[in-house]
Amino acid sequence: MGTDPSAKLPRWTRFYSRMHELGWRDGENVRLQPRFAAGEIAKADAILRDFVREQVAVVVVTGTTEALAAKRATSTIPIVMLHVLDPVELGLIRSLARPGGNITGRIQTVSGVSGKQLELIAQTIPSARRAVYGRGATGSREHGEEISAAARSLGLAYLQSDLPRDRDFDRWAERMKWEGVDTAVFVLDGLTFAPPHNAALAAALIKHKLPAICGASEYADAGCLMSYGPVTLDHYSRGAEFVDKILKGAKPADLPVEQPTRFELVVNLKTAKALGIKIPSLILLRADRVIE
Repeated sequence: MGTDPSAKLPRWTRFYSRMHELGWRDGENVRLQPRFAAGEIAKADAILRDFVREQVAVVVVTGTTEALAAKRATSTIPIVMLHVLDPVELGLIRSLARPGGNITGRIQTVSGVSGKQLELIAQTIPSARRAVYGRGATGSREHGEEISAAARSLGLAYLQSDLPRDRDFDRWAERMKWEGVDTAVFVLDGLTFAPPHNAALAAALIKHKLPAICGASEYADAGCLMSYGPVTLDHYSRGAEFVDKILKGAKPADLPVEQPTRFELVVNLKTAKALGIKIPSLILLRADRVIE
Protein backbone atom coordinates (compact mmCIF):
# COMPACT_ATOMS: atom_id res chain seq x y z
CA MET A 1 0.00 0.00 0.00
CA GLY A 2 1.53 3.32 -0.98
CA THR A 3 0.89 7.01 -1.22
CA ASP A 4 0.81 7.25 -5.04
CA PRO A 5 -2.32 7.26 -7.19
CA SER A 6 -0.64 4.89 -9.64
CA ALA A 7 1.55 1.84 -9.28
CA LYS A 8 3.32 2.77 -12.53
CA LEU A 9 5.52 5.53 -11.12
CA PRO A 10 9.31 4.98 -11.21
CA ARG A 11 9.66 4.08 -7.53
CA TRP A 12 7.07 1.31 -7.78
CA THR A 13 8.56 0.17 -11.07
CA ARG A 14 11.83 -0.20 -9.17
CA PHE A 15 10.07 -2.26 -6.47
CA TYR A 16 8.45 -4.61 -9.00
CA SER A 17 11.68 -4.90 -10.96
CA ARG A 18 13.65 -5.87 -7.86
CA MET A 19 10.99 -8.41 -6.88
CA HIS A 20 11.34 -9.93 -10.34
CA GLU A 21 15.12 -10.05 -10.01
CA LEU A 22 14.69 -11.91 -6.73
CA GLY A 23 12.61 -14.56 -8.44
CA TRP A 24 9.06 -13.41 -7.68
CA ARG A 25 6.63 -13.41 -10.63
CA ASP A 26 3.31 -11.64 -10.20
CA GLY A 27 0.50 -14.10 -10.90
CA GLU A 28 2.84 -17.11 -10.69
CA ASN A 29 4.50 -17.47 -7.29
CA VAL A 30 3.25 -14.21 -5.77
CA ARG A 31 0.24 -11.92 -6.20
CA LEU A 32 0.82 -8.18 -5.87
CA GLN A 33 -2.15 -6.03 -4.88
CA PRO A 34 -1.37 -2.29 -5.17
CA ARG A 35 -3.72 -0.10 -3.16
CA PHE A 36 -3.17 3.58 -2.43
CA ALA A 37 -4.34 5.76 0.44
CA ALA A 38 -2.54 9.05 -0.41
CA GLY A 39 -2.13 9.90 3.27
CA GLU A 40 -5.87 9.70 4.02
CA ILE A 41 -6.42 8.05 7.40
CA ALA A 42 -9.91 6.61 6.77
CA LYS A 43 -8.86 5.18 3.42
CA ALA A 44 -5.70 3.67 4.89
CA ASP A 45 -7.69 2.03 7.69
CA ALA A 46 -10.18 0.58 5.19
CA ILE A 47 -7.43 -0.84 2.99
CA LEU A 48 -5.68 -2.43 5.96
CA ARG A 49 -8.94 -3.99 7.16
CA ASP A 50 -9.31 -5.58 3.73
CA PHE A 51 -5.76 -6.92 3.82
CA VAL A 52 -6.24 -8.40 7.29
CA ARG A 53 -9.50 -10.03 6.21
CA GLU A 54 -7.72 -11.52 3.19
CA GLN A 55 -4.79 -12.64 5.39
CA VAL A 56 -2.15 -11.39 2.95
CA ALA A 57 1.43 -12.58 3.47
CA VAL A 58 3.12 -9.16 3.68
CA VAL A 59 1.97 -5.53 3.54
CA VAL A 60 4.27 -2.77 2.24
CA VAL A 61 3.32 0.68 3.50
CA THR A 62 4.80 3.98 2.34
CA GLY A 63 4.32 6.88 4.67
CA THR A 64 3.66 7.42 8.35
CA THR A 65 -0.15 7.56 8.09
CA GLU A 66 -0.19 4.18 6.39
CA ALA A 67 2.30 2.66 8.83
CA LEU A 68 0.18 3.76 11.78
CA ALA A 69 -2.91 2.29 10.10
CA ALA A 70 -1.03 -1.00 9.68
CA LYS A 71 -0.06 -0.96 13.35
CA ARG A 72 -3.72 -0.48 14.32
CA ALA A 73 -4.90 -3.20 11.97
CA THR A 74 -2.64 -6.13 12.79
CA SER A 75 0.06 -7.34 15.14
CA THR A 76 0.69 -10.57 13.22
CA ILE A 77 0.87 -9.89 9.47
CA PRO A 78 4.41 -8.75 8.54
CA ILE A 79 4.64 -5.05 7.65
CA VAL A 80 7.45 -3.47 5.60
CA MET A 81 7.42 0.30 6.07
CA LEU A 82 9.08 2.88 3.82
CA HIS A 83 9.33 6.68 4.20
CA VAL A 84 8.38 6.72 7.89
CA LEU A 85 9.91 9.67 9.74
CA ASP A 86 10.48 8.36 13.28
CA PRO A 87 9.00 4.90 13.95
CA VAL A 88 10.45 4.69 17.48
CA GLU A 89 8.91 8.02 18.51
CA LEU A 90 5.62 6.90 16.98
CA GLY A 91 5.64 3.59 18.83
CA LEU A 92 5.77 1.49 15.67
CA ILE A 93 8.94 -0.35 16.74
CA ARG A 94 11.05 -0.70 19.89
CA SER A 95 14.32 0.31 18.25
CA LEU A 96 15.94 0.36 14.83
CA ALA A 97 18.25 -2.52 15.71
CA ARG A 98 15.55 -4.62 17.40
CA PRO A 99 12.10 -3.79 15.96
CA GLY A 100 10.54 -6.37 18.25
CA GLY A 101 7.19 -6.85 16.52
CA ASN A 102 5.70 -7.38 13.08
CA ILE A 103 7.08 -4.17 11.50
CA THR A 104 10.44 -3.54 9.82
CA GLY A 105 11.72 -1.64 6.77
CA ARG A 106 13.48 1.67 6.11
CA ILE A 107 13.04 5.05 7.72
CA GLN A 108 12.83 8.14 5.54
CA THR A 109 15.83 10.06 6.79
CA VAL A 110 18.53 10.39 9.42
CA SER A 111 19.28 12.90 12.13
CA GLY A 112 20.53 16.23 10.84
CA VAL A 113 19.02 16.14 7.35
CA SER A 114 16.16 18.55 8.12
CA GLY A 115 18.59 21.12 9.48
CA LYS A 116 20.72 20.61 6.38
CA GLN A 117 17.68 21.39 4.24
CA LEU A 118 17.31 24.80 5.87
CA GLU A 119 21.03 25.49 5.52
CA LEU A 120 20.86 24.75 1.79
CA ILE A 121 17.85 26.98 1.13
CA ALA A 122 19.41 29.75 3.24
CA GLN A 123 22.59 29.55 1.15
CA THR A 124 20.44 29.71 -1.98
CA ILE A 125 18.34 32.65 -0.70
CA PRO A 126 20.83 34.71 1.36
CA SER A 127 18.29 37.52 1.72
CA ALA A 128 15.90 35.21 3.63
CA ARG A 129 15.00 36.39 7.14
CA ARG A 130 12.01 34.26 8.21
CA ALA A 131 11.63 30.51 7.62
CA VAL A 132 8.67 28.18 8.09
CA TYR A 133 8.56 24.42 8.55
CA GLY A 134 5.43 23.35 6.69
CA ARG A 135 4.40 20.41 8.85
CA GLY A 136 2.32 17.72 7.16
CA ALA A 137 -0.09 15.26 8.70
CA THR A 138 2.59 13.25 10.48
CA GLY A 139 5.60 15.52 10.96
CA SER A 140 8.15 14.38 13.52
CA ARG A 141 9.03 16.37 16.63
CA GLU A 142 12.72 15.78 15.89
CA HIS A 143 12.45 17.40 12.46
CA GLY A 144 10.88 20.52 13.89
CA GLU A 145 13.59 20.74 16.55
CA GLU A 146 16.35 20.30 13.94
CA ILE A 147 14.95 23.02 11.70
CA SER A 148 14.45 25.35 14.66
CA ALA A 149 18.07 24.82 15.81
CA ALA A 150 19.34 25.42 12.26
CA ALA A 151 17.28 28.63 12.05
CA ARG A 152 18.85 29.92 15.27
CA SER A 153 22.36 29.16 14.05
CA LEU A 154 21.62 30.93 10.75
CA GLY A 155 20.04 33.95 12.44
CA LEU A 156 16.63 33.30 10.88
CA ALA A 157 13.27 33.89 12.51
CA TYR A 158 11.40 30.59 12.57
CA LEU A 159 7.88 29.31 12.81
CA GLN A 160 6.16 25.96 12.38
CA SER A 161 2.83 25.81 10.61
CA ASP A 162 0.58 22.79 10.03
CA LEU A 163 -0.44 22.33 6.42
CA PRO A 164 -4.22 22.23 5.84
CA ARG A 165 -5.65 18.72 5.80
CA ASP A 166 -7.92 19.77 2.91
CA ARG A 167 -4.73 20.49 0.92
CA ASP A 168 -5.64 24.12 0.22
CA PHE A 169 -1.96 24.95 -0.24
CA ASP A 170 -2.74 28.20 -2.05
CA ARG A 171 -4.46 29.65 1.01
CA TRP A 172 -1.66 28.40 3.27
CA ALA A 173 1.12 29.90 1.11
CA GLU A 174 -0.75 33.21 0.92
CA ARG A 175 -1.00 33.31 4.73
CA MET A 176 2.70 32.51 5.14
CA LYS A 177 3.65 35.42 2.88
CA TRP A 178 1.32 37.70 4.84
CA GLU A 179 3.16 36.61 8.01
CA GLY A 180 6.48 37.64 6.47
CA VAL A 181 7.84 34.19 5.63
CA ASP A 182 10.38 34.24 2.80
CA THR A 183 11.52 30.60 2.68
CA ALA A 184 10.04 27.20 3.58
CA VAL A 185 11.09 23.65 4.43
CA PHE A 186 9.00 20.52 3.91
CA VAL A 187 9.84 16.95 4.89
CA LEU A 188 8.30 14.07 2.96
CA ASP A 189 4.72 13.49 4.09
CA GLY A 190 1.70 11.66 2.74
CA LEU A 191 -0.27 14.90 2.65
CA THR A 192 2.05 16.37 0.00
CA PHE A 193 4.17 13.56 -1.49
CA ALA A 194 1.72 11.93 -3.91
CA PRO A 195 0.92 13.46 -7.28
CA PRO A 196 -1.02 15.62 -7.94
CA HIS A 197 -0.60 16.99 -4.39
CA ASN A 198 3.15 17.65 -4.72
CA ALA A 199 2.49 19.63 -7.90
CA ALA A 200 -0.34 21.56 -6.21
CA LEU A 201 2.00 22.49 -3.35
CA ALA A 202 4.71 23.59 -5.79
CA ALA A 203 2.23 25.66 -7.82
CA ALA A 204 1.03 27.46 -4.68
CA LEU A 205 4.60 28.22 -3.62
CA ILE A 206 5.46 29.61 -7.06
CA LYS A 207 2.26 31.69 -7.20
CA HIS A 208 3.05 33.36 -3.88
CA LYS A 209 6.79 33.67 -4.55
CA LEU A 210 7.78 31.42 -1.65
CA PRO A 211 11.04 29.53 -2.37
CA ALA A 212 11.16 26.16 -0.65
CA ILE A 213 13.25 23.06 -0.18
CA CYS A 214 11.48 19.72 0.08
CA GLY A 215 12.46 16.30 1.39
CA ALA A 216 12.58 14.19 -1.79
CA SER A 217 13.40 14.63 -5.47
CA GLU A 218 9.78 13.99 -6.48
CA TYR A 219 8.92 17.42 -5.08
CA ALA A 220 11.57 19.16 -7.19
CA ASP A 221 10.38 17.24 -10.24
CA ALA A 222 6.87 18.52 -9.48
CA GLY A 223 8.05 22.16 -9.27
CA CYS A 224 9.52 22.75 -5.81
CA LEU A 225 12.60 25.00 -6.07
CA MET A 226 14.94 22.47 -4.43
CA SER A 227 14.94 19.09 -2.74
CA TYR A 228 17.37 17.37 -0.44
CA GLY A 229 16.86 13.93 0.99
CA PRO A 230 17.42 10.21 0.57
CA VAL A 231 17.48 8.67 -2.91
CA THR A 232 13.85 7.53 -3.06
CA LEU A 233 14.42 4.60 -5.42
CA ASP A 234 16.74 3.01 -2.86
CA HIS A 235 13.80 2.61 -0.49
CA TYR A 236 11.90 0.58 -3.06
CA SER A 237 14.78 -1.70 -4.02
CA ARG A 238 15.46 -2.43 -0.37
CA GLY A 239 11.73 -2.74 0.33
CA ALA A 240 11.52 -5.56 -2.18
CA GLU A 241 14.48 -7.23 -0.49
CA PHE A 242 12.72 -7.06 2.89
CA VAL A 243 9.64 -8.66 1.33
CA ASP A 244 11.80 -11.37 -0.24
CA LYS A 245 13.34 -12.26 3.13
CA ILE A 246 9.96 -12.38 4.85
CA LEU A 247 8.41 -14.54 2.14
CA LYS A 248 11.34 -16.91 2.62
CA GLY A 249 10.68 -17.20 6.35
CA ALA A 250 12.39 -14.28 8.11
CA LYS A 251 10.52 -12.54 10.91
CA PRO A 252 10.24 -8.72 10.93
CA ALA A 253 11.31 -8.65 14.58
CA ASP A 254 14.68 -10.07 13.50
CA LEU A 255 15.26 -7.66 10.60
CA PRO A 256 16.83 -4.36 11.76
CA VAL A 257 15.20 -1.22 10.41
CA GLU A 258 17.52 0.52 7.97
CA GLN A 259 18.50 4.14 7.63
CA PRO A 260 19.19 5.65 4.19
CA THR A 261 22.82 6.03 3.18
CA ARG A 262 22.56 7.97 -0.10
CA PHE A 263 21.23 11.51 -0.36
CA GLU A 264 20.68 13.83 -3.31
CA LEU A 265 20.30 17.55 -3.92
CA VAL A 266 18.07 18.52 -6.85
CA VAL A 267 17.56 22.07 -8.12
CA ASN A 268 14.72 23.15 -10.42
CA LEU A 269 15.92 26.04 -12.62
CA LYS A 270 12.47 26.42 -14.21
CA THR A 271 11.06 27.24 -10.81
CA ALA A 272 14.00 29.52 -10.02
CA LYS A 273 13.22 31.50 -13.16
CA ALA A 274 9.52 31.69 -12.24
CA LEU A 275 10.47 32.99 -8.78
CA GLY A 276 13.02 35.44 -10.18
CA ILE A 277 15.85 33.73 -8.28
CA LYS A 278 19.41 33.21 -9.47
CA ILE A 279 20.78 29.99 -8.00
CA PRO A 280 24.33 30.48 -6.64
CA SER A 281 26.99 28.64 -8.63
CA LEU A 282 28.17 26.83 -5.49
CA ILE A 283 24.71 25.26 -5.05
CA LEU A 284 24.59 24.26 -8.72
CA LEU A 285 28.01 22.63 -8.43
CA ARG A 286 26.86 20.68 -5.37
CA ALA A 287 23.62 19.55 -6.99
CA ASP A 288 23.32 15.92 -8.01
CA ARG A 289 20.75 16.89 -10.62
CA VAL A 290 19.58 20.18 -12.15
CA ILE A 291 16.19 20.43 -13.84
CA GLU A 292 16.59 22.80 -16.80
